[in-house]
Amino acid sequence: MFVLFIAVYASCHQSTSLSAGRRVFVSLLLPALVFLGTVITELNRPDFRARPPYNMVLVSPAWQWRGSVDSKGFLEEVDESLYKPAKEEQD
Repeated sequence: MFVLFIAVYASCHQSTSLSAGRRVFVSLLLPALVFLGTVITELNRPDFRARPPYNMVLVSPAWQWRGSVDSKGFLEEVDESLYKPAKEEQD
């Protein structure tokens, strides 16, 4: 970035009649645009997204030892394992 700044500054100094402040501003503008473009490109990667793509398969079917459970069965198992012991303690 510094090399780009020096190159643009030298080019502005030799080819234009800009004042020193304007040369610095123009020379800072190009590296800033390159830097911001790089940052935006990096932030657009899938691991920086709010909802990254996610593979829902945890294990390949050949490695699954037991079958899947539907949502109703899962809720029943959770109710039995978490809430029944708490209700029994209250009684």
